[in-house]
Amino acid sequence: TLTFKQGSGGGASVSIEAGACKIIATDGGGSGAIVYDVLNTLEISGDLTLKTSDGAIINLQTSDTAVIADEVLGRIDFKAPNEAGGTDAILLAGSVAAISEGVFAADNNATKLSFQTATSGTAAETMALSGAGHLDVTGDITGSTINADGDTSADDNAAMGYTAAEGLILTGQGSTNDVTVKNDADADVLVIPTGTTNVDIVGVATAATFEPDGDTSSGDNAAIGYTAAEGLILTGQGSTSDLTVKNDVDAIVFTVPTGTDDILFPDNAKAMFGAGSDFQVYHDGSNTYLKDAGTGGTIFLSNA
Repeated sequence: TLTFKQGSGGGASVSIEAGACKIIATDGGGSGAIVYDVLNTLEISGDLTLKTSDGAIINLQTSDTAVIADEVLGRIDFKAPNEAGGTDAILLAGSVAAISEGVFAADNNATKLSFQTATSGTAAETMALSGAGHLDVTGDITGSTINADGDTSADDNAAMGYTAAEGLILTGQGSTNDVTVKNDADADVLVIPTGTTNVDIVGVATAATFEPDGDTSSGDNAAIGYTAAEGLILTGQGSTSDLTVKNDVDAIVFTVPTGTDDILFPDNAKAMFGAGSDFQVYHDGSNTYLKDAGTGGTIFLSNA
């Protein structure tokens, strides 16, 4: 290694390792003179044109435009200094840009390649390729479509995946919900509470038909179920009634009192039979009525 310095060596010096090539400059500053590594502080005020041996041109222009001849793209590569043998880290060849896995493999998976944009005079990282090939984008990712091609994992914070069997997969984890779907006003539409397979719909659920495919349970607050033997099942529990049926003005039609198998009609609510409501049974709060409101007589039959 050769070390270049000026005067008494009080200023900065430049060291050149064996086999290396550098351009250096001196400032002639006396005892505190400085030796510069020119290429570390090189500034070009005009355009810079580089030519290869076969005449291909790389033209770096100060007008914010860089032109690289197509034939040069087969020659440019950046080496990863931490890789044995100097394997290509980023290789530009034709229309293909390849990034070597070695770029992401060392230094405890620290970020190896980042893209930055100027924000308020400072360089803010907008996209980083980091350990294990992860892509971390600070802003939005937009595209006509985003096609996931792999399954998600149980510990994913928020992931979109795909398998041939399951199709689209949304996986997440949170302290309250694992998945939350919101509308354009940032209001919850539906949620999957953490660690459950339940779906909680905040608003109204509408469909052409709704077909439950399992039985209800005795602890259900309000549930609709089905079994092949019982058919449609309505199960609920409340402090006064287990089941309450109301009409479109929110008036009670009948109830099943809590813990009973009775049907309770409120005063003046009628149990009516016949196409013309011909026979009516009701209580008006004072009297009980068995009313024949149709044609014909009232006939009582007994097997005794």
